[in-house]
Amino acid sequence: MLGCAHFLIAMSSPHANHPDAGKDLADLPAPHEATQGTKEVANAIPAKKPHRRAGAAFRQPAPAALPGSAPLTDGQAGAVDRAPFSLSLPGASVRPAGGAADTPAAAATPGAARSGDAEAGAALAVLELAPAAPAHAVQDSAHAILSSWLSLEVLAPLAYTDPATLVGGDRAAIAKVDGEPLPWQRGEQSYKPPFRLFYLVVLGEVSMEMCMTDLLASFGKDEETRTFQRHRAPIAMAIVDQDGLPAGPDTVSISSFAWGVPAVLRGKAGTLARWPDAERLLREQLHQRLVRVDGGGRPLPLDLRAIHDIHAWLCSTLGLRADHVLPPSFVARLYRHPKLEGAPDLPPINSFYLDDLATARAMVDAGTAPETLLRYLSVLKPAPAVDLLKDTAGIAALIAPARFPPARWPSRGSHPVVTLQQAAVNAARSEFAGDRQGILAVNGPPGTGKMTLLRDLVAHCVESRAARLVEFDDPNKAFIPTGQRFQVGDGEFLHLHGLDPRIKGFEVLVASSNNKAVENVSRELPAGRSIEPGPRYFSSTARALLYGEEKNFPADPADQPWGLMAAALGNSRNRRDFRQRFWLHEDFGFATYLKAARGLDVSRPEPAAEGQAPRMVAPRIVAAERPLSGDAAQQQWKRARKSFIELKHSVEAILARLEEARTLAPRLTRLHDDISQLHVRHKATAQSLSTAAAAYALAIEGSSKARAAVVAAERELQALQAARPGVSARVFVSEAFRRWMSEASAREGVHREAVRAEAQVQATLETAAQRQKGFAEELGMVNAQLETAQREEENLGAMLKEAYARIGDRFVDESFFDRGHEAWNLAMPWLNDQIHKEREKLFIAALEVHKAFVTVAAHKMEHNLGVLMAALQSGTFQDAARRQLLPDLWSSLFLVVPVVATTFASVHRMLGDLAPASFGWLLVDEAGQATPQAAVGALMRARRAVIVGDTLQIPPVVTIPENLVNQIALQQRVDRSLWCAPQASVQTLADSASAIQARFSTPDGTRVVGLPLLVRRRFQEPMFGVSNAIAYDNRMVPAMGPDSVGDVADVLGPSAWFDPDTSSTASAPKWSAEEGQVVMRMLRKLARAGVQHPDIYVICPFRVVAQEMRLLLRAEPQLFELFGVDARKWLDERVGTIHTFQGKEAEAVIAVLGAPMAGEKGARQWAGGVPNILNVMASRAKSRLYVVGSRTAWGSVGHFAELARQVPKRPFA
Repeated sequence: MLGCAHFLIAMSSPHANHPDAGKDLADLPAPHEATQGTKEVANAIPAKKPHRRAGAAFRQPAPAALPGSAPLTDGQAGAVDRAPFSLSLPGASVRPAGGAADTPAAAATPGAARSGDAEAGAALAVLELAPAAPAHAVQDSAHAILSSWLSLEVLAPLAYTDPATLVGGDRAAIAKVDGEPLPWQRGEQSYKPPFRLFYLVVLGEVSMEMCMTDLLASFGKDEETRTFQRHRAPIAMAIVDQDGLPAGPDTVSISSFAWGVPAVLRGKAGTLARWPDAERLLREQLHQRLVRVDGGGRPLPLDLRAIHDIHAWLCSTLGLRADHVLPPSFVARLYRHPKLEGAPDLPPINSFYLDDLATARAMVDAGTAPETLLRYLSVLKPAPAVDLLKDTAGIAALIAPARFPPARWPSRGSHPVVTLQQAAVNAARSEFAGDRQGILAVNGPPGTGKMTLLRDLVAHCVESRAARLVEFDDPNKAFIPTGQRFQVGDGEFLHLHGLDPRIKGFEVLVASSNNKAVENVSRELPAGRSIEPGPRYFSSTARALLYGEEKNFPADPADQPWGLMAAALGNSRNRRDFRQRFWLHEDFGFATYLKAARGLDVSRPEPAAEGQAPRMVAPRIVAAERPLSGDAAQQQWKRARKSFIELKHSVEAILARLEEARTLAPRLTRLHDDISQLHVRHKATAQSLSTAAAAYALAIEGSSKARAAVVAAERELQALQAARPGVSARVFVSEAFRRWMSEASAREGVHREAVRAEAQVQATLETAAQRQKGFAEELGMVNAQLETAQREEENLGAMLKEAYARIGDRFVDESFFDRGHEAWNLAMPWLNDQIHKEREKLFIAALEVHKAFVTVAAHKMEHNLGVLMAALQSGTFQDAARRQLLPDLWSSLFLVVPVVATTFASVHRMLGDLAPASFGWLLVDEAGQATPQAAVGALMRARRAVIVGDTLQIPPVVTIPENLVNQIALQQRVDRSLWCAPQASVQTLADSASAIQARFSTPDGTRVVGLPLLVRRRFQEPMFGVSNAIAYDNRMVPAMGPDSVGDVADVLGPSAWFDPDTSSTASAPKWSAEEGQVVMRMLRKLARAGVQHPDIYVICPFRVVAQEMRLLLRAEPQLFELFGVDARKWLDERVGTIHTFQGKEAEAVIAVLGAPMAGEKGARQWAGGVPNILNVMASRAKSRLYVVGSRTAWGSVGHFAELARQVPKRPFA
């Protein structure tokens, strides 16, 4: 926890809600640069051009045409507050561009603007720049969403109680401004030569307390409104050189908060989204006022009157109220190494997210936004998603062997990867196969194995890149000359090399709003205890990176890092430490490794005793890592390449066989259906053949009869012919002849009819014969098919039986999910331990490929990393061509260090010059705690995002009054519940953008989340049961193992609800002295029992209860002496509201409820109306939960009714 003197507030931003927030003000350059020494600047970029603000690679489009000239296009719909404007200050006028009338500027007077001046200054405060939202504006358009977020961040300054916070806490750098001469007028010299001296001039401050008082008076006080006592923020800042001359137009900054608060108080919240335009013009005007010349045109340094005049101009222009303003009172000394170009960076004055939000909005408007960002903003929507909690076929498809990554992390003694964890890993691989972009959301409550998921994703990325690296017979061929170079000394240059696109896109950036989460990643991935013994990957440099000097290395080898897997960068302090430890460390620096791999002599003189010549020794990394060079390095590359390729083919063949086994059951099912159909066909065909045979027999019989009839007719004709009368009878046509003729005619008719009948019967016979033959042939074919199918059935059945025997209960078929919800969730699908071992070997082989690749390409890697290290020290590149190569330089670093972790707050300062989609992967941790706008900068620089968190844990902190947030959302035509914190978070937006989802039933309807992790290993009952009931629809699966009774539980007993008499009058709202005394008795009991360093948290739903609890504990210092702890640190870290305990857990939690009185029902309903507060309280306790509060008051309130049901009441003894 930072002390009060160093506390930093970022209103409405996630960096306000945790005790390490101030660490991101390590982005302050200042005196710490002077401690770096000459070796740190060996690769520095010499000064050639004026300093440029970070992030300028994203160019804002020029202001559009004047409003009213043309209707909005479809792409501009919803573009609220976009009309450009002109600003002329003062003595001129301020007006919307194209406006008809000018408003005279208020006269500048020393000090803050008086009430009348403030009203007159309204025109100068850029308050009437934005037109009303057009009637046809699109609800929830991407432009409107980004504008609402930008508006909220305008009101999120970085405030302080101690001005030294601006310069890294160096109070010696602060010089009071209470009269002349000013420091530069005294001719001060740098006391850190050869560092150049500059001054940070703070041109007045605003009182956060007074501003918030007026905002709350206008918009109402929320249940847990944050206070800002003694906090203040600069109105504007400028850097001047050692002589007091302005350092340049890019070394001035204006407070968005000082600009935005007057606008809001005048009912102009809709103008806040215009901040980027206002900032540009105000900075121009401020710089013009800073630059002064005498009658001869010579520049004049700032003097005290000029500082106060500019302050008065700022107050008048911004329309600040007199009681909001503090006059200029100090300047701060800054230092800059002579080899570094330009002036020092300005300390941050505004929200860390403003620049990236403005850039994202410009890209959306221009149609150039990357796919990941468009999906996050719901411009591109996922296909209709199935509910994984109901569609087990969807789960089975996700965990198919074909979707398993070939490699996995070789964890030691960890829990197995269970069904839905594996589904998440596989989904990340399959959803983003090829170069597909998008977002995968994972719902990961505490204790569900998020770190296991992260490790396996990292292993997948390392293996995938290794598969591309081995395509090169010579690693040097993967580097592309660019012609760009940097001078680093007299005649010495570093040459920039591009990377072959095939080896890019596997970078892993881990980001969070939580400093603790970032630190955990950077320590957990390299931790020796997290991996099977044996593997080593630049472990000596990893030790230096984590611990600095060798004297700080852990004594136990098991506690030392095994590999250079991750680095915490982000803020300038972390970047500076990384550069010093990773690159320049005297014994273990990676620059030394690369030089040795080039075959250079890296020996250095070792200090010797007096009178003795120094001895040349090699840095320790040479003995530890044994870098090869030349042909030996090439041979190492060939061996690593061959080993990896063989292992990869082996693992992929195993997975292919398993995938074939997976298809056996459905194939057999389909075959059973086919055989059934064949039996039906066989029966029908046999019946048809029988009918055809009978018809043929009848036809044969009919044919015989017809033949006989024809023969008989012919015989009768022959007999009649023989009896024909003689010639005379025929000549004279006798009566006898006439009779004969008549009979002959009749006999001929009979014969003709018999012949015709025979022909007809013959045709029938032929047809019957053909039908009989056809059915006989068809029956033969069906018999053959049936025989083949039955043989295949027998073979498949045998194969399936063998597969079942080989794979056992890990085989996933219909019966896998019939085991029940708990059983299939705890199962480990498909792969046995031996196959997992092969996958782990493949990951280690992939790392060997990386190491061998880097070693062979040491020369090119040294140049690329040398330039990147210089950029980390000196800031942005001035040259556009070089900025375009930054992704290649960063990818070079990721070739060595697979994972870089940062807070969202540091993304812009660290990566501001990187183009969209420069990184392969973004992994977000604790996403439910981050405001939705916090992730924009990281998302727009990544191709794929896996976002992990839980929306029912700690929500994002918002210190802006709720009604003001509502007004901003309404004016921007944005649904506040969908897009604005605290209802919205990075996690809720990712859940909506993900193509894989699940649905939980809640009292308020259905809650849609991403892919859910349901196996929870951390908590015992009743914590598990309470959390499961109130937040997860009783879908979570317990896997915590036996209860381990610790010191706290041994003394205080099982979980219980202690219900003291709270009838006395409270000394403070929501505070119960009786409850406080119960807590004191509990802690005293622990102390009397001799418990040292008790692992217990005291969590309160209300800030005032936590404050009073701290006061009560602080009055008993002997308690902390008995505990053996530092009282201040213990109180800061172990007593507080839920926001104090981000990502933490303890053996026990004391939940002090407060608000026992009847008149405090509204406070109780606020705390119990949503699951988050109780869910956090319960899920921070691993073994015991002790509730202290009025059971009568709380036992029926919202989700606390479940707490009362599961936690038994008992008196405290």
